[in-house]
Amino acid sequence: TLAAGVVEARLQAREEAGATLDLDARLDGERLRADAVAEDPQGRLAGAPAALRLRVDGPATGAPFTLSARYAEAGLELEGTASRAGAATRVQARGPLRPGAFLPEELRPLAAEAALALDATVTDAGAVALGPSRATVPAGEVRLAGAAFPAPALEVTAVVSDPAPLAGLLPEGWRFAALALRGRLAGPSWGDLTAEGALAPDGLATGIAAADTLLGPAPRLAFRLRPDLR
Repeated sequence: TLAAGVVEARLQAREEAGATLDLDARLDGERLRADAVAEDPQGRLAGAPAALRLRVDGPATGAPFTLSARYAEAGLELEGTASRAGAATRVQARGPLRPGAFLPEELRPLAAEAALALDATVTDAGAVALGPSRATVPAGEVRLAGAAFPAPALEVTAVVSDPAPLAGLLPEGWRFAALALRGRLAGPSWGDLTAEGALAPDGLATGIAAADTLLGPAPRLAFRLRPDLR
């Protein structure tokens, strides 16, 4: 049901292969409450076994919530707060992240101990913006901030402070002590993006004398790319 300033929803759905959805929610100007459980144990609808559980209950100024999600071997467990202000909901949360099959196989061990700290604001019209948010792994972290949807304009910083976990991914003879990438992802949509910024390794050595002489131990390599994410 929908009344002035109040949204209420109750839904139960069952699919013959075992997928289920149970939702009970009420959102108003004073309190947020939602219990949602979605499961697709056979992966008939999601393409792989999947489950999601969400619970929110508290004042609109800052309602505690828990969220767990699983898709095949990927998953996350978040705890945080959700708050309403005007026509937008702000979510601040943190917890462990398992990217699983969303990463290439050779990169999955690097994210085995990943964690997410999220600050996101979603308007009622569907626009998404990130406050300072980050994902951390043993080798370093990635930080994001800015508009995320529908027209991305994200400032991106990636720092590798411990290159040891990356050793097996580097060309033979290559090494560095630390690495920083600072850039921006922007465009009218995620299907029409420009990525630009600079890559700055420290203590770089390639094992090739001519390259080491040309680049030095701390080069700054600017880039501008048009990734195809369609």
